[in-house]
Amino acid sequence: MRSYIDNILKSITDKKYAASNFKGTQIGEFYKFNLSSADDTAYFAVSFNFNPEKTKVIFNGYNYFERDGSYIRIGSSISEERPMEIYVMGEDIDFDFKGYTDGRLEEETDNIKYEILTEEKNVEAYLMEHTDSYLKTHGSNISDISLYNLYAQSLDNSLDKNLGICSEEDIISQVSSARIMILVYTVDFPENSKKNVSVRYNTNGTMDKRKTSNPQYTYDYILNPARNWKDFKNLNIKIITPEEAPYIINSSIELKKGENNIYTAYLEKLPEEDFFFTLYPKDKVSLSDRVQGYLNRNFGYFTPIVIALILLLLTILIIRIIRRRIFLR
Repeated sequence: MRSYIDNILKSITDKKYAASNFKGTQIGEFYKFNLSSADDTAYFAVSFNFNPEKTKVIFNGYNYFERDGSYIRIGSSISEERPMEIYVMGEDIDFDFKGYTDGRLEEETDNIKYEILTEEKNVEAYLMEHTDSYLKTHGSNISDISLYNLYAQSLDNSLDKNLGICSEEDIISQVSSARIMILVYTVDFPENSKKNVSVRYNTNGTMDKRKTSNPQYTYDYILNPARNWKDFKNLNIKIITPEEAPYIINSSIELKKGENNIYTAYLEKLPEEDFFFTLYPKDKVSLSDRVQGYLNRNFGYFTPIVIALILLLLTILIIRIIRRRIFLR
């Protein structure tokens, strides 16, 4: 965990991400398609060929994707309210537009009108203006450089994974994956003065029901950043567990159990590793818990049926044994 945190701390930078597939200042062509049709149900498709070594493509607003080597076809219903957009980096490509009356894009129709709007944008401007996510909507405290680096790295990885083409959803899916947010702030310490720094945050636990009948809830707390301080002494820990999982069955630090579901610990200095603990409804994991977990892991929703069949087979076996003993007598 410590090396993981060290790598995160190294990622705090005011330098922009250097991608292997593009440059932030690189100019690309942004295409937006305005569509209309007299038909109640109509579909629109764009097809093109491209060389992934020379051209990178991002698309948005399509729910149909087809690829055969360098040939791409993307499409969507015209009734969709999402904008249909394509952003091209590198060598430009020729588009072939067609209308269809079915979602499989098989029955062509000429009863479709479209207008193409084009605009030159560099990659950074495109990412910051057209890629939307929770971070962009609610993360007003995130610096523009940090936000760009998230988008740029996600785009870079998506282009590598998908051989030169990706959707905006691909970019967002990586940006929205599990991550640790770093809050950078400054505390001024006048000479020969003391300051008290209080940090409070919420953390989410992980639920694991793969090996037990009831879920195990594990929580992780990061302590190692305090190693960067000049001095740290006297670590006090107090945990009040919930009624639905009142017992701590595993912990990286030895805890003392008190009354009212309260666990405590006192250390004179920081532990070697970050702190974690696991909650469970019982004070220990029994053999029956493990058996139930094994059945859940292997049979899922069919576990009650499997248990019923096992009990039925055991009942039949016991009845046969009893009958055999009676017969022998």
